[in-house]
Amino acid sequence: MNRTEALTEVMQDPTRSERERQIATRALQAANVNATDAALGAAPDPHVMADDTRMMLAELKVERIADLNEDIYERHCIAHCVKHTDPIVTEFRYWIPPSAEVLELIGLTLRGYWQAVYDRAAGANRPDAQAHARRVLAALP
Repeated sequence: MNRTEALTEVMQDPTRSERERQIATRALQAANVNATDAALGAAPDPHVMADDTRMMLAELKVERIADLNEDIYERHCIAHCVKHTDPIVTEFRYWIPPSAEVLELIGLTLRGYWQAVYDRAAGANRPDAQAHARRVLAALP
């Protein structure tokens, strides 16, 4: 059994907890996004990167968007007492969604989250983030 089959089995198993099914769903969605990127030959980093994204990567001491993760972001926020109004918060969330638990708390699905990112990026004149959100939305079931 390959990874995709195993994740699908967890998602459909009624004896599994809701948390286990959500984790399996997120892992399967991430795998689908990565497979879509590979199939399209798309790089995870945009060809034209906004200055705000470059600044965020420099502050987080990361070279590529593909290398971003919650741990790096969390360590930075703790070390620099980052507030929700700090521009790095918005910039990070253009590329990395919050956990399923946070999405549930704020009443959003993953699709709803990425649609909101797409809309926000459009209003902020951020074609790089908008293209990323569009690609993720296209890969979601």
